[in-house]
Amino acid sequence: MAVVKKAAVKKPVPGTRTFKRKAGTAGKGHQLTKSPIVAEQAIDCYDLKLKGLSNRAIGAQLGISEGTVRRRVAKRLEERVAPKVEEYRTIMFDRCERLLNKLDDAIECGDEKAVGAYVRVMERQAKLLGLDAALQVEATVADVEADPEVVDRITQARNKSTATRAAMIAAAEVNAAASGQDEE
Repeated sequence: MAVVKKAAVKKPVPGTRTFKRKAGTAGKGHQLTKSPIVAEQAIDCYDLKLKGLSNRAIGAQLGISEGTVRRRVAKRLEERVAPKVEEYRTIMFDRCERLLNKLDDAIECGDEKAVGAYVRVMERQAKLLGLDAALQVEATVADVEADPEVVDRITQARNKSTATRAAMIAAAEVNAAASGQDEE
Protein backbone atom coordinates (compact mmCIF):
# COMPACT_ATOMS: atom_id res chain seq x y z
CA MET A 1 0.00 0.00 0.00
CA ALA A 2 1.51 3.32 -1.08
CA VAL A 3 1.64 6.19 1.35
CA VAL A 4 0.52 9.48 -0.11
CA LYS A 5 1.95 12.61 1.50
CA LYS A 6 0.16 15.89 1.26
CA ALA A 7 2.20 18.93 0.36
CA ALA A 8 2.73 21.27 3.26
CA VAL A 9 0.87 24.52 2.87
CA LYS A 10 2.75 27.55 4.11
CA LYS A 11 0.70 30.11 5.89
CA PRO A 12 1.42 33.69 4.93
CA VAL A 13 3.05 35.95 7.50
CA PRO A 14 0.39 38.17 9.08
CA GLY A 15 0.62 41.74 7.86
CA THR A 16 2.08 40.88 4.46
CA ARG A 17 0.55 40.25 1.09
CA THR A 18 1.50 37.28 -1.06
CA PHE A 19 1.43 37.63 -4.80
CA LYS A 20 0.64 34.50 -6.78
CA ARG A 21 2.96 33.77 -9.66
CA LYS A 22 1.71 33.75 -13.18
CA ALA A 23 1.26 30.42 -14.89
CA GLY A 24 4.45 29.32 -16.61
CA THR A 25 6.81 31.42 -14.47
CA ALA A 26 9.34 29.98 -12.07
CA GLY A 27 9.69 30.91 -8.45
CA LYS A 28 7.57 31.40 -5.39
CA GLY A 29 5.16 34.16 -4.55
CA HIS A 30 6.82 37.39 -3.45
CA GLN A 31 6.00 39.00 -0.15
CA LEU A 32 6.24 42.69 0.44
CA THR A 33 9.12 43.39 2.82
CA LYS A 34 8.11 46.91 3.80
CA SER A 35 5.72 45.53 6.39
CA PRO A 36 6.37 46.62 9.97
CA ILE A 37 5.73 43.04 11.06
CA VAL A 38 8.52 41.76 8.79
CA ALA A 39 10.86 44.48 10.05
CA GLU A 40 10.01 43.55 13.63
CA GLN A 41 10.60 39.86 12.85
CA ALA A 42 14.00 40.74 11.38
CA ILE A 43 14.94 42.50 14.62
CA ASP A 44 13.63 39.59 16.73
CA CYS A 45 15.47 37.01 14.59
CA TYR A 46 18.69 39.02 14.81
CA ASP A 47 18.43 39.46 18.58
CA LEU A 48 17.72 35.74 19.13
CA LYS A 49 20.62 34.84 16.83
CA LEU A 50 22.90 37.04 18.95
CA LYS A 51 21.75 35.08 22.01
CA GLY A 52 23.01 31.90 20.35
CA LEU A 53 19.78 30.24 19.22
CA SER A 54 19.79 28.13 16.09
CA ASN A 55 17.70 29.07 13.06
CA ARG A 56 15.41 26.13 13.81
CA ALA A 57 14.87 27.26 17.41
CA ILE A 58 14.25 30.85 16.33
CA GLY A 59 11.79 29.68 13.68
CA ALA A 60 9.92 27.53 16.20
CA GLN A 61 9.76 30.39 18.68
CA LEU A 62 8.52 32.94 16.13
CA GLY A 63 6.41 30.53 14.06
CA ILE A 64 8.38 30.94 10.83
CA SER A 65 10.57 28.63 8.74
CA GLU A 66 14.35 28.30 9.02
CA GLY A 67 14.78 29.83 5.57
CA THR A 68 12.74 32.84 6.62
CA VAL A 69 14.89 33.18 9.73
CA ARG A 70 18.03 33.14 7.56
CA ARG A 71 16.62 35.81 5.25
CA ARG A 72 15.46 38.01 8.14
CA VAL A 73 18.86 37.80 9.89
CA ALA A 74 20.67 38.57 6.62
CA LYS A 75 18.35 41.55 6.03
CA ARG A 76 19.02 42.90 9.51
CA LEU A 77 22.77 42.45 9.14
CA GLU A 78 22.67 44.29 5.83
CA GLU A 79 20.75 47.15 7.43
CA ARG A 80 23.04 47.37 10.47
CA VAL A 81 26.52 46.51 9.23
CA ALA A 82 26.86 47.88 5.69
CA PRO A 83 26.29 51.55 6.60
CA LYS A 84 28.64 51.27 9.57
CA VAL A 85 31.39 49.78 7.40
CA GLU A 86 31.26 52.76 5.04
CA GLU A 87 31.17 55.17 7.98
CA TYR A 88 34.19 53.44 9.55
CA ARG A 89 36.05 53.43 6.23
CA THR A 90 35.46 57.18 5.87
CA ILE A 91 36.66 57.89 9.42
CA MET A 92 39.79 55.77 8.95
CA PHE A 93 40.57 57.41 5.61
CA ASP A 94 40.30 60.87 7.20
CA ARG A 95 42.61 59.79 10.03
CA CYS A 96 45.14 58.53 7.50
CA GLU A 97 44.99 61.87 5.68
CA ARG A 98 45.68 63.78 8.91
CA LEU A 99 48.62 61.48 9.67
CA LEU A 100 50.04 61.96 6.19
CA ASN A 101 49.83 65.73 6.60
CA LYS A 102 51.73 65.55 9.90
CA LEU A 103 54.28 63.16 8.41
CA ASP A 104 54.85 65.56 5.50
CA ASP A 105 56.14 68.13 7.99
CA ALA A 106 58.39 65.52 9.66
CA ILE A 107 59.80 64.40 6.31
CA GLU A 108 60.60 67.98 5.34
CA CYS A 109 62.50 68.35 8.62
CA GLY A 110 64.64 65.34 7.65
CA ASP A 111 63.11 62.62 9.86
CA GLU A 112 64.03 59.31 8.19
CA LYS A 113 61.61 57.25 10.30
CA ALA A 114 58.77 59.42 9.05
CA VAL A 115 59.34 58.10 5.52
CA GLY A 116 58.66 54.52 6.61
CA ALA A 117 55.60 55.59 8.57
CA TYR A 118 54.36 57.56 5.56
CA VAL A 119 54.63 54.48 3.35
CA ARG A 120 52.74 52.33 5.89
CA VAL A 121 49.94 54.90 6.16
CA MET A 122 49.68 55.04 2.36
CA GLU A 123 49.46 51.22 2.27
CA ARG A 124 46.66 51.38 4.84
CA GLN A 125 44.79 53.89 2.71
CA ALA A 126 45.18 51.64 -0.32
CA LYS A 127 43.67 48.76 1.65
CA LEU A 128 40.77 50.92 2.83
CA LEU A 129 40.01 51.88 -0.76
CA GLY A 130 40.49 48.34 -2.08
CA LEU A 131 43.36 49.36 -4.33
CA ASP A 132 45.49 46.42 -3.20
CA ALA A 133 42.92 43.82 -4.26
CA ALA A 134 44.15 41.02 -6.47
CA LEU A 135 43.58 41.40 -10.16
CA GLN A 136 41.77 38.73 -12.06
CA VAL A 137 43.88 37.36 -14.88
CA GLU A 138 42.50 35.23 -17.64
CA ALA A 139 44.88 32.80 -19.28
CA THR A 140 44.26 30.50 -22.20
CA VAL A 141 46.42 27.43 -22.57
CA ALA A 142 46.53 25.64 -25.88
CA ASP A 143 47.91 22.20 -26.56
CA VAL A 144 51.00 22.56 -28.71
CA GLU A 145 53.04 19.80 -30.23
CA ALA A 146 56.65 19.94 -29.13
CA ASP A 147 59.34 20.34 -31.74
CA PRO A 148 61.26 17.02 -31.88
CA GLU A 149 64.61 18.86 -32.11
CA VAL A 150 63.84 20.79 -28.90
CA VAL A 151 62.77 17.58 -27.13
CA ASP A 152 66.08 15.94 -28.18
CA ARG A 153 68.11 18.88 -26.86
CA ILE A 154 66.24 18.82 -23.53
CA THR A 155 66.83 15.07 -23.21
CA GLN A 156 70.54 15.51 -24.00
CA ALA A 157 70.84 18.30 -21.42
CA ARG A 158 69.16 16.15 -18.77
CA ASN A 159 71.43 13.20 -19.56
CA LYS A 160 74.51 15.45 -19.44
CA SER A 161 73.34 16.92 -16.12
CA THR A 162 72.81 13.44 -14.66
CA ALA A 163 76.25 12.32 -15.88
CA THR A 164 77.91 15.44 -14.48
CA ARG A 165 76.19 14.95 -11.12
CA ALA A 166 77.32 11.30 -11.00
CA ALA A 167 80.90 12.34 -11.83
CA MET A 168 80.88 14.99 -9.08
CA ILE A 169 79.61 12.48 -6.53
CA ALA A 170 82.29 9.97 -7.56
CA ALA A 171 85.00 12.66 -7.31
CA ALA A 172 83.77 13.65 -3.85
CA GLU A 173 83.88 10.02 -2.74
CA VAL A 174 87.42 9.64 -4.08
CA ASN A 175 88.51 12.82 -2.28
CA ALA A 176 86.88 11.63 0.94
CA ALA A 177 88.61 8.26 0.66
CA ALA A 178 91.97 9.90 -0.12
CA SER A 179 91.73 12.28 2.83
CA GLY A 180 90.79 9.33 5.06
CA GLN A 181 93.98 7.45 3.98
CA ASP A 182 96.13 10.54 4.61
CA GLU A 183 94.95 10.70 8.21
CA GLU A 184 95.95 7.07 8.93
